[in-house]
Amino acid sequence: MLHDFPDRPYLDRICAALWRRGAHGEAAVMVGAGMSLNAQPRGAGSGRFPTWSALARTVVDHLYPAYGGANSEHRKQALQQAKATSGFLRLAQEYETAFGREALERLIADAVPDLRFKPGPLHQRLLALPWSDVFTTNWDTLLERAATRVVDRHYDVVRTVSDIPASARPRIVKLHGTLSSIRPLVFTEEDFRTYPVRFAPFVNLAQQSMMENVFCLLGFSGDDPNFLYWSGWVRDHLGDYAPRIYLVGWLDLPPQRRRMLEDRGVVPVDLAQLSPRDPWPAETRHQRALEWFLCSLEEAEPYGETAWPAAPDHRAPQPPDYLPAVFVDHTDFPRQEKAGPERSPNVDELRNTVKDWRHNRQLYPGWVVAPQSARFHLWLFTKQWIPTVLELLPALDDPVERIEVLEDLNWRLETCLVPLSTQLVEAISEALSTVDPLDPPNSSPDPELAGRRAWDLPHRWVRLAAALLRAAREADDSPTFDH
Repeated sequence: MLHDFPDRPYLDRICAALWRRGAHGEAAVMVGAGMSLNAQPRGAGSGRFPTWSALARTVVDHLYPAYGGANSEHRKQALQQAKATSGFLRLAQEYETAFGREALERLIADAVPDLRFKPGPLHQRLLALPWSDVFTTNWDTLLERAATRVVDRHYDVVRTVSDIPASARPRIVKLHGTLSSIRPLVFTEEDFRTYPVRFAPFVNLAQQSMMENVFCLLGFSGDDPNFLYWSGWVRDHLGDYAPRIYLVGWLDLPPQRRRMLEDRGVVPVDLAQLSPRDPWPAETRHQRALEWFLCSLEEAEPYGETAWPAAPDHRAPQPPDYLPAVFVDHTDFPRQEKAGPERSPNVDELRNTVKDWRHNRQLYPGWVVAPQSARFHLWLFTKQWIPTVLELLPALDDPVERIEVLEDLNWRLETCLVPLSTQLVEAISEALSTVDPLDPPNSSPDPELAGRRAWDLPHRWVRLAAALLRAAREADDSPTFDH
């Protein structure tokens, strides 16, 4: 069950910061190599994006080919060394020393099939969210290319230090270089050691974002060298003032490793604890967990008053084997209305429609004059109901209910700036004449409901009478106006 998800408070905090009011939220994200695994191949022979362990094996294969003999022992030691982060970066350093920097970067370009892939749907969904900034340690160009497909947000891409002064939030910041053009690519032990000095503006940019925002790491594993470097840098340089960093993903952490991360200021949001109804296959669970996380962030978007009276548009349906990814109370959102009645309208359908009208009316933002877009939408979902109200009004036995229905309809017409028709003027006049607002009939066996309706009736009665007064003035009908 979702309420048993132990990391939900951290997820709620990310949601709240992301959707805080403003041009962009107060959450930033750093994207790691795991995100690139969600790219889509352009053709059958595109290969696949390498994991860090696959890249390490490629380096070892070049340094210590499987020739047999003494070389086999060195190869075995190198493969063992590559399992440790420091050892892996040292192997990359060995490769550069043996073959040169150009050969190292050519190896990366051959191993990372950037242009043979296109951004996947998860790349676009990630960038459609209102991040303050998006940082990435990836060398590929998937995020930049996905940004061109996002309609509602424009990202400035920061590839070099010289791009920083002319950029504005939200930005995609390439921290470790770009395959297409920007060198050096940060990869070796020496690259990481000298990074704070050589790329101090990037470090300062990341530091400022971490201090100002809720900061998420996405697509990293607990032993990813980029994760270890950046989380360690925050801990070393910001000390007690270091903000919490949220590591999100299918982590499947044992208690000891989780405690170690928390002691280092990293809060895991371990999606392996979701316990889906049907276990996710190992080859897709990271992708499914990431999709669930993005869906949760999307669903947490608060309803914008400027969209009234349209019901919220949920971007993507959740697959049936997902747990609910809803973290906000939707009772305060407008309900979806029907544009018109069924072929044979009946009283129950009218009553249900009026309930939706009243719910949405309570959420009216308070405009003195509603914007044109709101008036257009409201009229679109009102005009087809006017004949139905006139037809079914006599079927409502309770005269108080007739006044309530007419007053709700009149409020919508006034908000749309639409005048009353002759038929509505006659229906309202007849309804008002049948009820004394100061001595209403007992219209409900429920004393509490009857009391509420008796208190509300005079207000509705007067508003309808004022509508008749306005209609008479607009029609230049002096006798009715004087009456």
